[in-house]
Amino acid sequence: MRRAWNNVSCCSSRIANLTCTDHVVDSVAKPYSWHIACGRQTLYQGNRHSGSCGKFPWSIYLTKITTAITSGVGPDVIEIGNTWAPTFADSGGFVPWTPKMFQAIGGENKFLKTSMEVTTAPGKPIISVPFLGQTWVLEYNKALFKKAGITAPPRTWTQFMADAKKLSNPAKGIYGVDVPIAVNSALQTWDWIMFRQEGGNYYEHGKPSLTLNANVSTLTNFIKWVYPDRIVNPALVGDSTGTLGTTEFERGQAAMFFTQAPQMAVEHPAKYGIGYVPLPAKMPHGGAAIMSHVAGENLVIFKNSKHLSEDLEFIKFLTSPQEQELINKNMFELPVTKAGLKTAYFQTPAEKIFGQILAKYAAPMPTEASSATLFNDVGAATITLMRDDLSNHNISVSQVRSALNSVQQTIEAESGS
Repeated sequence: MRRAWNNVSCCSSRIANLTCTDHVVDSVAKPYSWHIACGRQTLYQGNRHSGSCGKFPWSIYLTKITTAITSGVGPDVIEIGNTWAPTFADSGGFVPWTPKMFQAIGGENKFLKTSMEVTTAPGKPIISVPFLGQTWVLEYNKALFKKAGITAPPRTWTQFMADAKKLSNPAKGIYGVDVPIAVNSALQTWDWIMFRQEGGNYYEHGKPSLTLNANVSTLTNFIKWVYPDRIVNPALVGDSTGTLGTTEFERGQAAMFFTQAPQMAVEHPAKYGIGYVPLPAKMPHGGAAIMSHVAGENLVIFKNSKHLSEDLEFIKFLTSPQEQELINKNMFELPVTKAGLKTAYFQTPAEKIFGQILAKYAAPMPTEASSATLFNDVGAATITLMRDDLSNHNISVSQVRSALNSVQQTIEAESGS
């Protein structure tokens, strides 16, 4: 039996004479891509095959995968978050990719270099291939910009702060920007991007480096977006799902929106535009022109699969230019292949910016053994600091340093560093 898990949506598909069972995340609000992919695969293969699927929430999806690895009973092809690849590289649960396997799907060189950087852990064999791409981008409301006399989205943080303050009118419930300031998974990556721009990082020489001055000052400035800067709605501090920020942007209550899924700008280009994530006006010592982490999903082949040739055929199909275009335009995500990014749909001005960030301004997150715990703890600490700022309206550098130091000490104690 050939089965595939993914976390996109649900479908019944017919592939390679074998049953394809897709296990998917139940909470995803974009249900089109896997249905389209499976449906087209049915046409591609004819009527000789059958399939089924099931849906699982994110809260148990990782557990499903690790249980399959431990038990040796699982699907043939699984979709994973690409940031999980370093963690799974030592698990022995997936088939390492060989030159012959890459040749069967069109070659390793067909993928974007940045996306290939998050397919395993450093020094380990490749255990996954890119499937879907994401990056942080800036969406903006064209009407609010025009009303404020702003002609283009900001390219530097100096411009951003000036624009955000000009666009904000808290008395009327309108703010310069929405950003998911209470969503742990988003803050894990957002903080790291900001740190890297300013010369900081989560790790130095393999050890946690959260208390670097660049990290402390950068996070302090970010938290002040709520108070005293008043460019972010304080109500977002209580929005752990990120849905309020999305709703506010759609209603015109926020002029800008930092997101990884620019749905509004893609679906309504007359009303909304896409801009780059700003960079420092003058790059500080050690700073990097990074606008996003390399986000997205990868495909892996389960170690117990007895249908490697069919698995490779399936992956070749899903990473073909036509399917990359079809899947990603419905997911508001990005192709991870060079040919996919050149397809017609991704030539609009908005999509080109989205693609350029992934190809030129994205970098992989740290892959140290303690990174998953550190990411989560940094996100949680940032949310706590946001709540403190909401109460006191004036977060201090010492408070931020203390919070980051607490996380760093915890990680050091757990890892023995």
